[in-house]
Amino acid sequence: MSEWHVLRSPFSVGLHGSKILVTRNSVVSSTVATIDPHYLQPLSDEDCWELIAQRALSNRSLDGKEKLVAIGEKIAEKCGGSPLAAKTIGSVLPFKLVESEWEALLESKLWDLPEYKTVFPALRLSYNYLSAPLKRCFAYCSIFPHNYEFEKDDLVHLWMAEGFIQPQGLKRIEDIGNDYFDNLLWRYFFHVPHFDYLHQPVYHMHGLIHELAQLVSTDICFQMKDGMSPLLPIFRNARHSSLLSQEDIQPMTLKMFQRYKGLRTFMVFCRNGSHIVELLFDLFRNLQCLRVLNLSSTGIFELLDSIDNLKHLRYLSVSKTNIKKLPESIAYLYGLQTLKLQDCFNFLVLPKHTKNFINLRHLDLDIKRQLSSMPLEVGKLTSLQTLHAFIVGKDAGCQIGELQKLGNLRGRICITNLENVVNLRDAKEAMLEKKPYLDSCQTCTVLPPLVLLPALKSLHIYQMHSLVGVEHRFCGSGMDNMVRGFLSLESLTFHDMPNLKVWTGLNAEDMPHLHQLIVVDCPKLVRQPSLHFLSSLISLDMNQCHILQSLPDEGLPDSLKTLFILDSTILKGRCRQGGAD
Repeated sequence: MSEWHVLRSPFSVGLHGSKILVTRNSVVSSTVATIDPHYLQPLSDEDCWELIAQRALSNRSLDGKEKLVAIGEKIAEKCGGSPLAAKTIGSVLPFKLVESEWEALLESKLWDLPEYKTVFPALRLSYNYLSAPLKRCFAYCSIFPHNYEFEKDDLVHLWMAEGFIQPQGLKRIEDIGNDYFDNLLWRYFFHVPHFDYLHQPVYHMHGLIHELAQLVSTDICFQMKDGMSPLLPIFRNARHSSLLSQEDIQPMTLKMFQRYKGLRTFMVFCRNGSHIVELLFDLFRNLQCLRVLNLSSTGIFELLDSIDNLKHLRYLSVSKTNIKKLPESIAYLYGLQTLKLQDCFNFLVLPKHTKNFINLRHLDLDIKRQLSSMPLEVGKLTSLQTLHAFIVGKDAGCQIGELQKLGNLRGRICITNLENVVNLRDAKEAMLEKKPYLDSCQTCTVLPPLVLLPALKSLHIYQMHSLVGVEHRFCGSGMDNMVRGFLSLESLTFHDMPNLKVWTGLNAEDMPHLHQLIVVDCPKLVRQPSLHFLSSLISLDMNQCHILQSLPDEGLPDSLKTLFILDSTILKGRCRQGGAD
């Protein structure tokens, strides 16, 4: 109660006219209210029809659709003034623009079932119109806790592991899963409450939608809360389950799961699950049909060798645990598709035979803090599509050339320990330029401190379309470490930077060995740093810098032997014989 008083105290001094929107019992708001609350009324039937029409008819003309509109208005009356019901029903109707089908929905007996809440008939009807694969995917979400937040890719990987996604020719299975997800999102079964630190959407299910998922999945999905009676009936057809606990999980609760030998999914949602380690052997022995095992955030520090009993396992998450390594026996799980090791701060080494994961598609590692190098011959994982971190090793089989055969990589990848790339030939072996699905640098707005690569000799910065300025941090100024300047850099190129306007922050001794500087296709560049500091510069190439007014006031270094100026009209005129520069 004291916490509640602390929370409510600021509300007592709010400015006149301040309002609080409450979506639950009005008793809560009455404890701080100074006037009578204003209760939001249900939408009118006309407003409900407007919401339905926006989804169902979109930009279509209503000409000649008078009967369809009349039926739609009657459907709106049955939505009980609920915007969620109206939008959900509206997302079904675009696929059924035949009067008889709208009439069938209007006459459905689900509207009149007394056990349903007002909005539930509309939600259930919307579910009934889903395809069989979409029904399975939606029902599966019932094992998540209420208000659980999830990422799109992760849910698609779970559906993949369970075999819910039906192949469509040569189309990538993840792309089909994304279509499934977008379909459910469009129908309001999912909602976007906010975005994460990478500006990626995070999703959840509205409370009533989650209740619907539990209703339609009763026979095959169930949640168990820690401390529930051990006399629960056996769900003979149970295939997917989760365990919810606010504290450490009790051993007796875990033992209850051993009766469900047909389980394909087992997820644990708890703050601390240290007792799980004691019972993993029994779980691995009794739940040998598992395809999905999620032990993230459980506090476990190891997995047992007996995990190789789970021959059908396709998805394993031990993210946010204290685990230090994976047992070598895990390499015998040849069907594994997704392995998640995010935020495992103590994790040190992947199994020696990681190369055996021939079906692995998604390896989710931390960008920092993990591993000193990749395991041997990771290049044999040719199905791999997600690899957020690649740690370059010194030994053969762990070097950057292992990336060569990973042609299906997608999204982002962070390559660390670049000091172990000893020559240009090794760097070219990675063939990053031939991996078309990797994110480019086009959306990057800041250059990283590449000065931390003291042995770097050649740097080509290409197609950073969102970069506006190159400033002092590029050369290390203002950084906490003692590194300053590109002490080994001999060649620097800026190429295809359509929004680059300013390059500043170049000081004496920042690039003492730079021989060649090339600035190509930077049409908005108006300012460049003093170049007379570049005491070793031999060749300067300024090409397609259309509005650059002049060379630096301090002039060019005495070491310069070659100056190329092409397609830079203003600069070219100033540098002619007798020109201002």
